[in-house]
Amino acid sequence: MTDGGYRPQVVRVRPAEAGHLFPRPALAWQRSTNENTNGLLRQYFPKFTDLSGYHPDYLELVAAELNNRPRKRLGRRSPAETRTQRFRDRLRRPTRTCRPGTLGPARPALASRRRVQKKR
Repeated sequence: MTDGGYRPQVVRVRPAEAGHLFPRPALAWQRSTNENTNGLLRQYFPKFTDLSGYHPDYLELVAAELNNRPRKRLGRRSPAETRTQRFRDRLRRPTRTCRPGTLGPARPALASRRRVQKKR
């Protein structure tokens, strides 16, 4: 099976951006969301359009419209709503406490050793 000569450019990403996936050409199930998004983009830009000719404000407007459009895959929520909910969930998680006067995490093993030494 061939991919029609199409190969995505290899891009170096920072660890924070490592969530991106370059799907294998033969595995259609990996591309479903990507293909759906491409179809949504085609409503604004014809295939093979050079986006450098568009004003950045217009590109941001298109991105905002797409990010606020409900998706079946996301349970009829928009990507923006889903992203906001994930950030809220992360903020609600309990965080590790720090030792007083430090910026690092508390070390329970060290604290328990100190208590044992004081009891002797």
